[in-house]
Amino acid sequence: MVKIPLKVTKDRIFLASVICALKYKIPFRPIEFCVDTGSPETYISYGIARILNLPLGSLSEGEKVICIGGIKCKPLVMKNVSLYLKDENGRSVKFDIPEIYVLNPTSKKQDSLNQAQSISSILGLDFLRERKFKFFCDMANDTSYLEN
Repeated sequence: MVKIPLKVTKDRIFLASVICALKYKIPFRPIEFCVDTGSPETYISYGIARILNLPLGSLSEGEKVICIGGIKCKPLVMKNVSLYLKDENGRSVKFDIPEIYVLNPTSKKQDSLNQAQSISSILGLDFLRERKFKFFCDMANDTSYLEN
């Protein structure tokens, strides 16, 4: 059994991780995901993609346009990504992800790009379901974790 602690803030729950995608020249870089049980899919934010210097032009487009945080995005598909999470004992646990989406705003106006950069990366239900994670949350005690 693996238990992954989450960080509880006043209004959100975050998962700290390290991403590795050598195909895109991303060696072990820390990123944080906001756990969103209302999201069916996991997304790397536009802001994080920029920080990682992810070559957005080399990614294929997803099938649909979605709206997140009031910004319309055409998700891009990133393949063969590994996420490393720390368990409750501080050991690193690797999860291979065949495909993950990267949020790419449809509008290239500076205001839209600035707003898109403020959106968090999202850990959606697909990640939890595919890895058979249970999600526990005790807001009264600011405790949350994933377990499988």
